[in-house]
Amino acid sequence: MSSTIADINAGWAIVPTCALPCLASAGLTYPVTEPMLADVCDNQASVVPAFNTCIASAGCDAAALAIGTGFISLLPNVCSNLPGPATTSSVDIQPSASVVTQDPVASSVDGPSPTTTAMPDPTPSTTAAAEVSASSTDSVAAPTSTSDAGVPSSSASHGTVKTTTAVVTSQSATSKAATSSMVSVSVTSDAIHVVATVAGFLAALGDIIGKFESSFTFKPSFIMAGSLDLLPTEVAQDIFAWTSPLSVCKYRRLNRHVNGWLLDRHFAKLNLSRFLPRPLPTSDDAETNLVCSRPTDCDRAWLQWPSAFQSVYPGLVKLPCATTIAWVSQGLTGSLPCDMTALQSLAYLDLRHNQLQGQIPVEICAVASSLVSLLFAGNQLSGPIPPELSKLTQLRELDLRENQLTGNLPSSLPPSLKVLFLDANQLSGSIPDALFPTLTRLETLGLSRNRFTGLLPSAPSLHTLDASQNAFSDFPRNEDAWDMLTCLYAQRNALRGCIPRALLSRACGLRVLHLEENSLTCVPEEVGLARELVVLDVSNNALTGTLPAGLARLERLSVLAFAGNPDLGTVLPVEVQKVMQERRIYTYTPVGMRAGS
Repeated sequence: MSSTIADINAGWAIVPTCALPCLASAGLTYPVTEPMLADVCDNQASVVPAFNTCIASAGCDAAALAIGTGFISLLPNVCSNLPGPATTSSVDIQPSASVVTQDPVASSVDGPSPTTTAMPDPTPSTTAAAEVSASSTDSVAAPTSTSDAGVPSSSASHGTVKTTTAVVTSQSATSKAATSSMVSVSVTSDAIHVVATVAGFLAALGDIIGKFESSFTFKPSFIMAGSLDLLPTEVAQDIFAWTSPLSVCKYRRLNRHVNGWLLDRHFAKLNLSRFLPRPLPTSDDAETNLVCSRPTDCDRAWLQWPSAFQSVYPGLVKLPCATTIAWVSQGLTGSLPCDMTALQSLAYLDLRHNQLQGQIPVEICAVASSLVSLLFAGNQLSGPIPPELSKLTQLRELDLRENQLTGNLPSSLPPSLKVLFLDANQLSGSIPDALFPTLTRLETLGLSRNRFTGLLPSAPSLHTLDASQNAFSDFPRNEDAWDMLTCLYAQRNALRGCIPRALLSRACGLRVLHLEENSLTCVPEEVGLARELVVLDVSNNALTGTLPAGLARLERLSVLAFAGNPDLGTVLPVEVQKVMQERRIYTYTPVGMRAGS
């Protein structure tokens, strides 16, 4: 009995405020004691009707009404366990004493329209055989249907609790002709325990989870008894749907049945729709050009929820109207949503500098018609770069720097790309021959701090290439590979031989050339044709002979670094010496002028 008292007091925390005066009028106040219960049990014939009358006029919403009536429905079971005169172990739960849900829309028009939820007996009756069946709704928006007894079996309005009406078809020999009639259920004390559990078990779940995490041997009594497993799916989902979506998913760990209930897409939509505002209108231009710069708590949870919640969430809030989501440095955790089909207006998705993990979902191409900028730099994303990204036909900027991506580059990427950053990952292998020639609009390419090998990449419109700190071993073969190039950072690779003459003679706008820490052997005389060159760093290579006199023709040259070449002559050509004395040219690259270091 003491454990029952403890359970009641533990569950008191979730009794809704609107039900507390009604419990007090019934003689129940916190903390509940055995003498208090004994007095209530002696008068339960009048206490229960008085409580039901009180709570019916208390103005409780559907969830509070269900919990309050469920709390009082425990009374017959408690009284049957009290010492003293024998109490009835089986009672008829009338509509006024059962779990009641009310359609707020219907009540505003026609007055209260309670719906009775009666739970089946988990064990067969020893006095009469009964077959318990349940008729329930399949959709939140289903129209209200009425059973043969005239009891509504579902609610059609948004935000109301769906109900399951338990019916009993008599199987006794004297009533076979009435097998189709609907009668009220005579519920045993075990069934009352299940009813009480249905209405009140949400209160104990938080405590259960805490104990479950601290001790794997802890098994709540009603889970051991299989009470949760006896609940019809629709009823269980309705109850759980009144729990905040920010915390409901942790209850998946209770058992496999609960896990299945909470991973259902229908449950996700029901749960979220009860707690989220309706989506903003899409007809107004002001609403269809939204910029989301600060994530809400639910936005943060969106990245952590199971896929069922992730797919439903955007359609229930403002995200489908957003053209820009810029959640930079917001401490976001979780993974990128797999289903983004609702984000059809999204053009800019910026999630840089967070703690997102997992792979880049291939389903991201579902927003191909609108996405222009995809910025995921500074996270913990892993796995390969999905080739499906090539379907993002409008994408102009892709920033995946500073993640943990692995594997080779895909053979195709969006041809619309202008900026591509893949620096500071764990990508490897040679560059696919067919990849960059197809990127005719690419202007900026960052590949530094990876493990690439083979030829340096080239693209027709490439202006800036940072390929530093890799294992590239050679320059492109085609002479027009870098005609538009202005900045080349290729230090700390394995480049050999001579700097290509075509690079120096054809790249008329070349300004920065970092080739330090390679295995280059010569700088050709054609270097004098690169009239816009400002920085030339060939230090720490394997240069031989002397530097070319053509360097004296570079009127904009500010840095000429060539130290660390043991076989290079120490005496510079006279023309070069004169220029260096007159213009104070640096013989090393200042730290602020380096890239990829």
